[in-house]
Amino acid sequence: MESENAPQSAQKTISPMVARLIIAVAVALMIIGNATHLLPDYIIIPSFLVLCIGLIIATGSKPAGMDLRYVVLTLAVSFAYFILLNRYETLSGGYFAFGKSLGFFLGEIPLLSIFLVAIPAILSQNFIRNIQMSIYLRSLAGSVLIGIPIAFVMFAGPMVDVLYWENLLPSPVVFVSVFILSYFLAFAGQQLNYTMSTRLYREIYLSWILFWIAAFGIHQLG
Repeated sequence: MESENAPQSAQKTISPMVARLIIAVAVALMIIGNATHLLPDYIIIPSFLVLCIGLIIATGSKPAGMDLRYVVLTLAVSFAYFILLNRYETLSGGYFAFGKSLGFFLGEIPLLSIFLVAIPAILSQNFIRNIQMSIYLRSLAGSVLIGIPIAFVMFAGPMVDVLYWENLLPSPVVFVSVFILSYFLAFAGQQLNYTMSTRLYREIYLSWILFWIAAFGIHQLG
């Protein structure tokens, strides 16, 4: 029988290099599947979102009370934003609707749509947490880090049956609301002192951008 004071065996973890390789291979396969149409968009898009969510959870520190508040706030605000975007053409610059790639709809809004905003918002906090500037400038930096990934989704959305705009590409006016949304979420994370660290946040963030750029570029070239 082992003594209670016996040293515990070191917990085995995947090395960062192996984790990066796994992420790169998974994202590359999804991009290839999208380019070759081996898998339909309604499988690739949710799979990619689940991959990003899973990576954030698996590589993140245990969330504390403030962290959970920020996550819940981000999900709620994301859902409310898409409701407003869907109902008011002044925000979307014309006709706007969701495609079927995001799966199950709750009313007019697919549930997975909230992660189109929540994933970049959560990842951005890891970038700006230690910036030595005022909270307003950190929030401004965070709004850029949140807004750019959202913009890539909006441009690529019509190509992968995620969302549709009246003129195929999003109207410039929609990016005003994207900036306001992004700044609010970045500022809220600073106010709530969100501290949950995600070890591979750079890799996940880069994978997000590359995936949506590829989705847009593949269909434009095709």
